[in-house]
Amino acid sequence: MQSQIIKPLNRPGEEYKILKFLGEGGFGICVKVEDQAGQVFAVKAIKKDALGQNFDDVLNEINIQRQLNHQNIVTLYDVFDDNDFVYIKMELCSNQSLFEMVINRGELTEPEVRFYMLQLLDAVEYMHDRNILHRDLKLENIFISEDMDLKVGDFGLSVELESTDQRFNYSCGTVNYMAPEVLNTKIGHSFEADIWSLGVIMFMMIFGESPFGVGDRSEVIDQILNIGYDFPENTEVSNEAIDLIYLILNPDYDARLTISEIRHHPFFNGATPPGLPTSALRTVPNYNIITDPELTGNLITPTEKPKPPCGRLCRYDDADADADMLMPMLMWI
Repeated sequence: MQSQIIKPLNRPGEEYKILKFLGEGGFGICVKVEDQAGQVFAVKAIKKDALGQNFDDVLNEINIQRQLNHQNIVTLYDVFDDNDFVYIKMELCSNQSLFEMVINRGELTEPEVRFYMLQLLDAVEYMHDRNILHRDLKLENIFISEDMDLKVGDFGLSVELESTDQRFNYSCGTVNYMAPEVLNTKIGHSFEADIWSLGVIMFMMIFGESPFGVGDRSEVIDQILNIGYDFPENTEVSNEAIDLIYLILNPDYDARLTISEIRHHPFFNGATPPGLPTSALRTVPNYNIITDPELTGNLITPTEKPKPPCGRLCRYDDADADADMLMPMLMWI
């Protein structure tokens, strides 16, 4: 990729202009591009020289994501290459990820958590119905569309099961989100591990921090294996929310709630907004404006909570880097 224009091999006249750096992953970087018709996409660029032993993993990611067609999963449109890079062209989620939203807000309101948990349940159920286990569900891999809907992405660690009773006896994923059976390889993991990750995500949306986020990696693993977490006392939260998180974060995978059981939990009897405004990325939404008063039930407009200092959930954000900065960065892929 020698210029700020991507020109696929053997496709005369097709090209993409790089507009913005979006982020960096295990296999490459992601950029925002524009085609000749003015349509914008996200493109993951993977340097061919760096593929090496990761080739099978990249191919697996592509093959799995190509199978998926769901409104809450990032759409993969195309795969192409040039002399130096392999490119994965995907749906652009213009409002970054759930990670940035939680960083900016600190805590989300329970109506917002219901709104987003229902979308995540739909996406994960769709994957599981097709024997696909994501294995890296986390705030950073859940993107937010222009319409403020969630889109699950990054299938680099995903796997398609040969049968519904297949289990994997090795650890993978992001440690703070790993279920006990993922860490205890003698037990092995399957679909229930994704359910556990949803519990961690729900906890983080409500409290703005990880239930297992204190200490180094070995200490975090010890907390997970011994279910060493507490509910912060400085956040107002319903008993229903506490109960649901507790039931999802059950160390016994056989007793952990299923997706259907989660949907029928009393937590979801509370009012849920039909949508969220983009202002919700940084401030508490005004439910009196975005909902029909006849549908709100016991929905109460919350007061805005102050943004917390940058702490456990913080990371360096390169999202504002522009195209002029991309070429030196690509040299390191």
